[in-house]
Amino acid sequence: MKTDTRPLIGVTADTAMDGLHRAHQAGEKYLTSVVHAANALPVIIPSLPVPLDSQDILAQLDGLLVTGAYSNIEPRRYGSAPANSDVSKESAHHDSQRDNTTLQLIPDAIALGIPLLGICRSLSYKALPTITSSSLRT
Repeated sequence: MKTDTRPLIGVTADTAMDGLHRAHQAGEKYLTSVVHAANALPVIIPSLPVPLDSQDILAQLDGLLVTGAYSNIEPRRYGSAPANSDVSKESAHHDSQRDNTTLQLIPDAIALGIPLLGICRSLSYKALPTITSSSLRT
């Protein structure tokens, strides 16, 4: 029986290899912020190879937190040079599964009027042009 009526906030996950297994993870700082600052319950949204239907996910949620990450958005997502061009290893770290998931969730959340908070990478100078199909200028 459901007794807790606090809002459910979706929290996007990064993917990383943990030995031989791909893991889906969200930073504790994001999860505890949802619990303590928003008095809500966090629900980690996995970044699977084939993303779940974002509208099905969002229909269950009261809000969406798109977390920051160590990875960058893949340059191909905004029409720039491929990752193997002349860039440092740090700036070339990408999480394509996360991109597939979050870049589907964000415009759907906006269209559905779901409250959305993007941190750092999530709604940075790269993400909005990617989502809105405008050009990137730096």
